[in-house]
Amino acid sequence: MQQQQHEVCLSNEQKILQAAAQEVEQWLAGAFLHKPVAGGALALPLPILDWLQQADSVSPLPEGALMSVELAGNRQDAMHSIHKIEELLAILDEATNQKKGVLHRALRFFDVST
Repeated sequence: MQQQQHEVCLSNEQKILQAAAQEVEQWLAGAFLHKPVAGGALALPLPILDWLQQADSVSPLPEGALMSVELAGNRQDAMHSIHKIEELLAILDEATNQKKGVLHRALRFFDVST
């Protein structure tokens, strides 16, 4: 018996969402932060994922916590990744807060290009 192969085709919106998520994931895996220390010097770089996990364990996050760190590395890469995060948030916000009904939202993500 011949085995049938099933191929999943993503809609354009799903492709955009997937590409943006993958870019952000790759950036986060290699991104670092500096925490300024006394005298204005910068401490050793801390992986951003470690900082996010530490910040997540503190509830609520202290006011100004994000302002107390600086991104390390290439500024252009960081700005591009931040733009991708904003793009992801906008897509997800639009998907969850649409004026149209739940069926329309579902169709957006189940619409498969042929």
